Amino acid sequence: MKTSLFTLICGCLLLGSQLSSGAAENRDEKVRNDKSTVESTGLWIYNNLDLAIAEAKRDGKPLLVTFRCIP
Repeated sequence: MKTSLFTLICGCLLLGSQLSSGAAENRDEKVRNDKSTVESTGLWIYNNLDLAIAEAKRDGKPLLVTFRCIP
């Protein structure tokens, strides 16, 4: 019983590591595609804090600013 549980846990860990390594390879592409999609909808403002502040004041809405570093 202990051996089969240990084997199952090791198998899950191995599968998880394989899935995460594939995701890491495409991360840059996914981020860039997401950024393009969001910018084209006009709902988000990237890299222009002054414009974002002006729009928030004009609309009377709160502003959420996120500082991100993507290595």
